[in-house]
Amino acid sequence: MTAEHLKKLRAYLVDLDRAATVKLASKLGLRRHDLEDFADAGIELPAEAMAALESEFAQAELRRMMAGPRNGPLLLDLHENTGIGDARRDLFISGALDFTADELAKARDYMVGKPDRPAQPVTAMSAQPEPAFPLRGAALKIINSMSDSALAAFVRDHSPATDKAA
Repeated sequence: MTAEHLKKLRAYLVDLDRAATVKLASKLGLRRHDLEDFADAGIELPAEAMAALESEFAQAELRRMMAGPRNGPLLLDLHENTGIGDARRDLFISGALDFTADELAKARDYMVGKPDRPAQPVTAMSAQPEPAFPLRGAALKIINSMSDSALAAFVRDHSPATDKAA
């Protein structure tokens, strides 16, 4: 397991509320404090608990990805491309059931996009470079050239929120 993956796994645990942490700990056969200590202090977990935790993390990441609004068109074709039915997909997204390891791998590969999946064509609009904003660049140069106190005075003098009569 890479350090980056371990960091994401710990961040996932830190973001869980207390009830979700208790539920996950009981599902893994651990105490809530064990998960919290793993996330906060970096203690080691037993190998079987670590494998189960990685599986739960993969399920949660796929749920988050599938629940995203921009993935709606992909979800419509999920059954055709992976064999996972619409009802099973909806139950998975709601958290009522977990995918098997095979279903998880198929769904993740489909959602992320395997190399053999046809690429989306690049439209002419997205291929255009962003227009240059010379005024923005000039304004940034002026702001960056000011010292912090001069910038604070400028903001204070030109802010609509300040009372000039005071």
